[in-house]
Amino acid sequence: MEMVSCAVTTDGWVDPHRHLSYVCVTIHYVDSAGRLVSDLLATRQMEEAHTAENVFAEVAAVLEEFVPRWQEDKRVAAFVTDNAANQKKAFRATEGSGWTWFGCACHNLNLVVKNALDVRTAQDHDLKRLAIQIATAKSLVSLVRRKGLDYQLNKTLKQECETRWNSLLAMIRSVIESLEEMRVHPAFGSPEVVELIDSLNPTIMRRLVAVLTPLEIATEKLSGQNYPTLHLVAPTKERLRRELELEAGDDSITRTMKKRLSRLLEEKFAVREQHIVATMLWPPFRRLEQFRATISAAQREQAVEDLTAAAADQEAEPADTINCRTVVAGDGTALRHARRDGSAFDGCSPAKTSRGGTAESSPGRAGGRDGPAAPVSGARPGTRRPLFEAIKFGTGRGRVTEEGWSVSVRGHGMSLVCGQEPQLWKGMT
Repeated sequence: MEMVSCAVTTDGWVDPHRHLSYVCVTIHYVDSAGRLVSDLLATRQMEEAHTAENVFAEVAAVLEEFVPRWQEDKRVAAFVTDNAANQKKAFRATEGSGWTWFGCACHNLNLVVKNALDVRTAQDHDLKRLAIQIATAKSLVSLVRRKGLDYQLNKTLKQECETRWNSLLAMIRSVIESLEEMRVHPAFGSPEVVELIDSLNPTIMRRLVAVLTPLEIATEKLSGQNYPTLHLVAPTKERLRRELELEAGDDSITRTMKKRLSRLLEEKFAVREQHIVATMLWPPFRRLEQFRATISAAQREQAVEDLTAAAADQEAEPADTINCRTVVAGDGTALRHARRDGSAFDGCSPAKTSRGGTAESSPGRAGGRDGPAAPVSGARPGTRRPLFEAIKFGTGRGRVTEEGWSVSVRGHGMSLVCGQEPQLWKGMT
């Protein structure tokens, strides 16, 4: 496979019927056309205990099979897993390992919702009412499906699956949509079904759906497979903070849930240094002041310092085919690139170079004051090498090239690949 380095996601699960354990390994990288690719390498049965050492050994064996010398050549930039203790211990970075570990942001959000709705022992009156509604909805769905009545409805009821994100919200939403139909349909006239239907309060359930919907949207945005998401973690937390702010018209249940979710969001949805750097490198988000509630001034300054240091380190290294220079504005709000010969990268709008001039871009030609650029290996006739191959660090200022661009910050274990911009939070940019 054509790649320089990759990120790895791995997870394990148990087949409850056969009592067998499995682990799967997926890698994510940029191919020669600049596309973000995800390849499932293997799903293997794991017979040993799920200790950190055994988990790492199993994943390492799969990687060695498909990505030879991945440890020696430091070809893995990051491991992403759930937040189980054995996974953290298995893939935590050690000195010289060359990778970093991330807890899955979507899994963190799922933990926020799961803990917020775990109100079985709640003493608060509103939470008790909410717990009763959730339990009643679950009982109704189970009874309807057990009696075979589900297919009498225009839309089938969704059943909660503990390991499926947002499945509880989907279940509640389906009950609300079919509640009136079940009230009048003769097939749902048995006393036990009627009792459950009459016990449901659609107003309370709609309020719960309204509070949880922003977290569902956030999970969907962060679950992207064909576009990068590292840079969306900090903006997502900022947006959720706004969504969970108390408003004058909130009823008591809504206020209670917002407070509970806000507290858990701070506890379980972590924003790390790499998330901030990635956010800063994404052009629409480069002015980090818009995320001041999530990213402090000190963190912004640290991100600028880290980026400047990383750029200086790589500037000292010999370039592969095309030499490049990173220009960081003094306030850290703008990042752009130019070749050392003065030309802009393929597809970028004219950008000021570090020499104070303006770099113009034209197809197939470097056109700089220091002579032509180095030859481009593997490029199509009349074009330069795709931008993601030309640079190792930073981002272009201007429109994105057809192939997109890639950003990797050595020493931070972060890799960011930018292709077509996904639809982001409305009003966030």
